[in-house]
Amino acid sequence: MQKIEKILLISSTFPASERDDVPGFVKDQVLALKKLHPETEFVVLAPHDSLSNTKKETKYKEYIERRFHYFWPFSLEKLAGHGIMPTLKKNKLYFLMIPFLFLFEVLSLFILVRKFRPDYIYAHWFTPQGISAGIVSLISGTKFVFTSHSSDVIILKKFPILGSAMVRFFSKHAKAITVVSRRSYEKLRSFFSQKDWKTISAKVKIIPMGVYLAPNLSTGALSKDKKSNIAFIGRFVEKKGIHYLIPAFEKYFSADPESELKIAGDGPWKEKLLSLANSVNLPQDKIQFLGYLQGEKKQNFLQESDIIVVPSIISKDGDSEGLPVVLLEGMASGKICIATFESGADDIIEDGINGFLIPEKDPDAISNSLLKIKSLSLEQKTNIQRKAVETAANYEWSTVAEQHWDFLFHDEH
Repeated sequence: MQKIEKILLISSTFPASERDDVPGFVKDQVLALKKLHPETEFVVLAPHDSLSNTKKETKYKEYIERRFHYFWPFSLEKLAGHGIMPTLKKNKLYFLMIPFLFLFEVLSLFILVRKFRPDYIYAHWFTPQGISAGIVSLISGTKFVFTSHSSDVIILKKFPILGSAMVRFFSKHAKAITVVSRRSYEKLRSFFSQKDWKTISAKVKIIPMGVYLAPNLSTGALSKDKKSNIAFIGRFVEKKGIHYLIPAFEKYFSADPESELKIAGDGPWKEKLLSLANSVNLPQDKIQFLGYLQGEKKQNFLQESDIIVVPSIISKDGDSEGLPVVLLEGMASGKICIATFESGADDIIEDGINGFLIPEKDPDAISNSLLKIKSLSLEQKTNIQRKAVETAANYEWSTVAEQHWDFLFHDEH
């Protein structure tokens, strides 16, 4: 196999520090790839984010992080860092920045490719990174691959002719493609005829993002029969479905008045969710908002929780999840998880075996699942928790990173 000396990753979302409230799974992947292949150099290119005080270049032991500007004044560069879709929904004026983000992303990527001369360009999210990487790949002759996470492909159906043509063209040009769930796979396939898909499908594979197993997880830790600490972790945006979890907890509380709902995260829906929580008929301290948690604080939060709820939905404008990393994190921590089919959880959860599956936008379904878990014996709960950990072990970062490496950076596609 050809030796791979340099890989250049491009992503719209990448944490600038341990304290940065930006999802860290792309960074986790880079670290896992570097650990498995220390001989390979990694450079990450991402847009500046004024909310995260990003720097032009930061050198770490495992990788180099490069940032590019795309708008002036720089203080307005808030489009990409915390999710492009949620930012656009919050303020429509940010639509004006999209052409500039795309233009400067292509330009910055081209300059960095000329300087770094990578063996591969690896794009996270097709829109816009996959398109930018595809263009630079054509100009420079550098091989490119991409990972599709959620609605980054299907959003281009809003531009029926040009959008569909771009998906087909750059997917055909890519050396390999991974998607994080079966639903993401189907979204990509919907752009192709049956004949074309037979050719494309050979270089497309479902590989979720990875997870770190909870340290020192023991049978004793799994079998504690405590009061119900119900938890949610994620961005406060429509597709997360938190506005269905809160009324569901209100209904469940009457059967379990010792229970608590703890919500960790931040985002544009914060005020709306706080208002909703204040409007329900519950004691004031029973729904707690803990802010954004990362690192050890997040791990402690998971360990202290009993049930993780992932109530994701398909939003009004079609935005949806791929496969939430927090679901894998919850399972890896030995927690009983409730998740909607629409989250992509049905790729990894067997209902009643290693977690529970529910339909979207249904507070009654959430409440009924919580009641079902409450009625289980300690032995039944422990069995589900053990199965959850066993499932999550299949997605431990060292395993998943090697799958990404073998599939994406292999010349036989």
